[in-house]
Amino acid sequence: MKEKIELKWDSYSDQPAVIKNKALKKSIYKDIRWDSFKMLVTNLFVYPVAATFFLLFPAKKVPPNTEEFFGLSVNLDKNPKETRKLVDDLGVCSLLIRMPLHDIENIEYFVNFADKFSDKSILINILQDRQHVEDLSLLKESLDSIFEKFSHLTNRFQIGNAINRKKWAVFSM
Repeated sequence: MKEKIELKWDSYSDQPAVIKNKALKKSIYKDIRWDSFKMLVTNLFVYPVAATFFLLFPAKKVPPNTEEFFGLSVNLDKNPKETRKLVDDLGVCSLLIRMPLHDIENIEYFVNFADKFSDKSILINILQDRQHVEDLSLLKESLDSIFEKFSHLTNRFQIGNAINRKKWAVFSM
């Protein structure tokens, strides 16, 4: 996409709002049609090989450890004391905390919130935005900052939430 696209944040779902502008969607699809074609052709070759592999070598069925199987996503915008109480009441050991790159200037608030759960297993989910997708040096700088600031709490990070999602301003793989 050549133009800068402003995306609205949906505070109820804690993610970008769905793009409703049909002309913009059509323009996006037009811009990424070659990428979509390459992905289709690649999948036509990869899928049969992968399916054959999984039929010949089935996965061993291991029952999950239910003590650690369940996790919970907690958000900074809720009351931290209430959130901590609810997490403790549920007995959840694994937490996911989202760190949106569009809010990197407020990283200290996210770190302070995460500190309240230092006794839990924490996964930091780094949410992408268009500015960071387009500016790789900014992305590197922001990721370095996130890794450094959260390193005392966790070494588990998920970069990106959903690839190829228009509402995240990532239009092509």
